[in-house]
Amino acid sequence: MGNNETMTDVAYNWLKKRKREVDFSKIWDEIVKTMNIPEDKIRRKKAQFYSDLMLDNRFASLENNKWDLRN
Repeated sequence: MGNNETMTDVAYNWLKKRKREVDFSKIWDEIVKTMNIPEDKIRRKKAQFYSDLMLDNRFASLENNKWDLRN
């Protein structure tokens, strides 16, 4: 992971490798692990990440809080 990589960049690269839809919670777990987010910042960062994901056109929100990449 590069120093300038955002949470959405990490999610994009991870989803690209998976090649299928994934629950938000699994994406978030990967973000926390990859970016080493401290326990005291997880809640705030999670809300920020969800908002960023909604606004990023690379991602598609699906039913049951699943996400995938747009084609």
